[in-house]
Amino acid sequence: MCILEANPYTKFFKGLRDVPDLDNHRIVLNSDPRLDQRVYNVPTSSQVAAIWTENEDEALEKGAHIQVYTHSNVSHRIPHYFASYDPLQYPLLFSRGEPGWHYGIPKSTDPNEKNKEADDDDDVMPNFSLVGTAESGKKQHDTISAREYYCYLLQMRENDRSMLLHTRRLLQQFAVDIYVKIETSRLDFHRKNQTNIRTEILQGVMDSLSAGHTEGKNVDRRGYLPASFIGGPRDMRRRYVDAMALVQKFGRPNLFITMTCNTQWREIQENLKYGEDAQDRPDLMSRVFRAKFELLKAEIIVSAEIPDPEKQSYLYNLVIKHMMHGPCGVLNKDNVCMKDGLCKNHYPKNFSEFTVHTEDSYPHYRRRNNGRSVRVRNSSLDNRCVVPYNPFLLALFDCHMNVEICSTVKFNLNEMTPAVYTLQLHLPGQQMISFHKNTNLADLLDRVDFPKTMLTELFRMNKTNKQAQNLKCLYRDFPEFFVWKAARKRWTERKRKRVIGRVVTVAPNEGECYYLRLLLSHARAPTCFEDLLTVNGKLMISYREAAFQMGLLQSDTHLEDTLNEAAAFQMPSSLRTLFAILLAYCSPSNLRVLWEKYEAVMSSDFERAKSFSVRTVEHIRRCVLLDINKSLEQMGKNVNDYHLVPDDFILSQDERLTREIQSKLSIQFTEQDLLLPSQLNIGQRYAYDVILREVFSSGNTSFFVDGPDGTGKTFLYRSILATLRSQGFVAIAVASSGVAASILPGGRTAHSRFKIPLDISAAKSVISADRALFLSLL
Repeated sequence: MCILEANPYTKFFKGLRDVPDLDNHRIVLNSDPRLDQRVYNVPTSSQVAAIWTENEDEALEKGAHIQVYTHSNVSHRIPHYFASYDPLQYPLLFSRGEPGWHYGIPKSTDPNEKNKEADDDDDVMPNFSLVGTAESGKKQHDTISAREYYCYLLQMRENDRSMLLHTRRLLQQFAVDIYVKIETSRLDFHRKNQTNIRTEILQGVMDSLSAGHTEGKNVDRRGYLPASFIGGPRDMRRRYVDAMALVQKFGRPNLFITMTCNTQWREIQENLKYGEDAQDRPDLMSRVFRAKFELLKAEIIVSAEIPDPEKQSYLYNLVIKHMMHGPCGVLNKDNVCMKDGLCKNHYPKNFSEFTVHTEDSYPHYRRRNNGRSVRVRNSSLDNRCVVPYNPFLLALFDCHMNVEICSTVKFNLNEMTPAVYTLQLHLPGQQMISFHKNTNLADLLDRVDFPKTMLTELFRMNKTNKQAQNLKCLYRDFPEFFVWKAARKRWTERKRKRVIGRVVTVAPNEGECYYLRLLLSHARAPTCFEDLLTVNGKLMISYREAAFQMGLLQSDTHLEDTLNEAAAFQMPSSLRTLFAILLAYCSPSNLRVLWEKYEAVMSSDFERAKSFSVRTVEHIRRCVLLDINKSLEQMGKNVNDYHLVPDDFILSQDERLTREIQSKLSIQFTEQDLLLPSQLNIGQRYAYDVILREVFSSGNTSFFVDGPDGTGKTFLYRSILATLRSQGFVAIAVASSGVAASILPGGRTAHSRFKIPLDISAAKSVISADRALFLSLL
């Protein structure tokens, strides 16, 4: 192909056919794009330079090169961060062998930009999960990241002669590869940087220094994916909780809008070239959709009816084109929305003369039986099949756009207005700090701003700042009037932008930190930790005692506050777990009232499932109690001990036993496990046959399998477990240690399985009474 004539990699690999005994050679390609690939090592040659060796020379530098081994039919993937990755992977896109992204590409920066000060209301929040309070704000990078490089590469430009954006399916593959490369680069950054970062509480650093450890590398390090990794579990959790903070502040949102890109938009069609289809230009569709999304600002009116074809002919055609669901149900049982004979989206809906909010808070839109119907996909559909829409937005954007009146909270987690400040919370001297492993701990502690945090600086502002003293804010309201400057570690007065604050959540079983958060939720303008401990001029010895003296613990108000806050953003299953923790550790004064107040919200997921199965109120209540009891049993408690419901609703031993058996029957086994018996040796096979013969004959014989390490005892146990479980038997795997239990499918330690106390004395029963019925099955 003439398109590859100038590609140095193509010329080089074509030339390999003339090399004798090629299997005994290896190719070493230099990855540094600053070196001319055509003249490196052999300046007079037009070919790609290579170093040919016939032995394993350990002195040969390998770290900065790509090595492609050809002998033994083994190939090694070229790392994505090598400049030669893109031209080798996509020779049609980079026909001249242009180097792709790699580490160290310098960034060209306007010198005037470097000197610009940050805006007074710059609300860029520091990443406490990785950098911590020992870092000084957001770092400036002098090199180009993978994301920045490929954003530049994919730009649409006037008179651009590059065919990169017009290679159709190859562009799609390239875009996916770019995404993988960017994500891999981000993961590599966190993985490599965490080897250099040490995280510890302030008091721990002081203790290390007192013990004579002056180097940061002597402090333990933690490895985890921080919240700064976009799309990671911590990031999504933080975004969700921030979104729910808006709900707590302003109430639930009114509308839930979904918008689908229309490939026939004029802006897309006018920019297609060379016979392209819209799917051939994912970059173009993304840009146009984003621009349309930014225009999504208008008064919202929700309709779920077919418009009048005479008065609203344009809107009538758009509704038929974009907003008709189905046909499904009896009209089309094979539609993609059908599951178990029913539409997953509950179409067709019922006729209704008015929009009604039902008890489960899901609205029933006005769908009048006015005889109006349309022909869609060879079926006659009426108002019952109209997906709710907004007439103005549908006419403006000409695409499928579902608009719903919100009954449950859903909205974009990536863009929020106003912004949410996550406020640090810690006990005195317990703030988390991060530092480089080569940091001298003594020098670290000598830094004036080292121990400063949002909370400690709140105390200072309430002491010294006149505006803060006049406002007398709660901690969570403080960001509405002041901006946290991460680089200087201090609060400054806010001049513009509206934000709200959210104090990090704390579980009740975290003790004093939980009660400190409770005090900060009620105490205005505190000036120090001792100020929070002082009640009526008397210094309390703990935050719990201070909360009690303030009347925050004399009733269940603090528990209700905790549940109210959690109910705003937690799923019902998480709320039930929290309720179990409160029962076990917080000693509510009126259990029955607390249960009755929050039973509905804790059972909402079971309540929504009623439409798919026949469930009574009693059955749903029993399911909720079973789930709460599951959490309580892990803490050595039982739901029957709290008398939340009358006696006729008390969970029976049979129900709890059924759940235990079901959990054992649900243990998964693989096809490989089922093949294990065929691989047993003579001794293993003998034990396997004898044991199973006794099991199948309903015997109650005990067997002791003896053998030194490495003789296959675990292999035998896995074979027996797989055989029994595949035939519907309940097989319990118990070991004395956690290591031994972890290599058995469904294995648990004896202390966990039988609730054996660590302190076995004459005054304590080895087997708890709760397990007596279950153990009788053995």
